Amino acid sequence: MDDKHREQLMRWYEECESEDESLHDPYSTDDSIADPEYTQNDACSSTDSEYEHIRNKDQPGPSRQKRKRKESNPKIDSPSQQSDSEGSDDLDELLDQGHDDEENTWEDNVIDCLDFSFDSGSVGMKQQLEGKSAIEVFEYIWTGEINNYIVRRSNEYGELMFLSNRPKSRNERFKTFQEISPLEMKRFFGLCLLAGQLKFRSIRDMFSLDPLNYHPIFPATMSGRRFEQILRCLNCSDNDNKDDNLYKVSWLVKAVINSSQNMFSPPEALSLDESLLLFRGRLKFRVYIKNKKSKYGIKFYELCSSDGYVLNIEIYKGKSNREDARGSTKINSLVLRLLEPFLDKGHHIY
Repeated sequence: MDDKHREQLMRWYEECESEDESLHDPYSTDDSIADPEYTQNDACSSTDSEYEHIRNKDQPGPSRQKRKRKESNPKIDSPSQQSDSEGSDDLDELLDQGHDDEENTWEDNVIDCLDFSFDSGSVGMKQQLEGKSAIEVFEYIWTGEINNYIVRRSNEYGELMFLSNRPKSRNERFKTFQEISPLEMKRFFGLCLLAGQLKFRSIRDMFSLDPLNYHPIFPATMSGRRFEQILRCLNCSDNDNKDDNLYKVSWLVKAVINSSQNMFSPPEALSLDESLLLFRGRLKFRVYIKNKKSKYGIKFYELCSSDGYVLNIEIYKGKSNREDARGSTKINSLVLRLLEPFLDKGHHIY
């Protein structure tokens, strides 16, 4: 090897040493014994980045396209984004709930409510009864109009029966017919009321002179034959509606009820109940109720005041073809018919 080659090798060696000095270890000149402070984030970040780089490098093309598409449409993963989305959802729910609350809000429609407060100032008798006799009080209910109507209808019916039953036998009750006067009709009803307080086996026993059955008022008022004749001609019907089982007495019942209602103003408490009038004769609408004391008789539906004053009555007429209001039962219709004169007045029904 000549000198020229030796100089060239020495120059290369010096250049290599200069390069080694520029790449020297920074901890090689540290005189401290303690190791440098280690942080996990640096190692994890470097490790994760290297792992991510290797994973992306090894995966095929379609997976990369899917990943890029997901990155272009990122999900809400950060807490701030989640809180924003949850807040928007809560706001929508509150708005929807507020809208529903507006539709289903309870309101006090005091203006539309009817005033059902009861006026207790008018409770009691409408007629002045102080100093009145019993017959005068009775005539407030059984008015002169009712009595005169019965007299007129009974005379018409008596004349019709007298003309239709000919020839007459000697002892027949309708051999002659004398018109009934209003006073005679009052006497007839008076004897009927008295007979209800006494016990007789037959009508003729009421006018008997037998000491066991004798009662001085009956023969002193009228004869037994005249009483039977008036009873046979008694009539108060105002129509010939055969479909109504009560057509013979319907007018009389309504007239007595109206006069009773005009006589008395009821208190706040009213009562609805039924009663049974004892009757064992032949009648189409006679009923049998085994738990009643009478068992057989005519059934009444009554509206009464708290102290027992009868305000309205409806007689059971058997099965009827009456059409009730749509959506209403027979009981509801019955109650409304009985309460019709006293509706919207603040009464309490028991």
